[in-house]
Amino acid sequence: MSHTVFPHLFTEDCRRIRDLGFTSSHHVTMYGEHFELTSDPFEEGQYMSVKARCGSDPAIRTVHLPVALLLGLAYRFRKS
Repeated sequence: MSHTVFPHLFTEDCRRIRDLGFTSSHHVTMYGEHFELTSDPFEEGQYMSVKARCGSDPAIRTVHLPVALLLGLAYRFRKS
């Protein structure tokens, strides 16, 4: 994914992804694992990511958000 292919993804994405519930202290399931988010979404290179803990592992790691979520943003936030 790059800015030139998906230019709409990097304008207000962080706010929009937060509106979907991807905010610090929330719990989500992605990639078949349960995560506790420890950060709000942020841009990391060509990815949208969050910092998170998984299960009983106390280590905080960077998790790239699923492309399906990002591709759905245009559909979910269409302006009338």
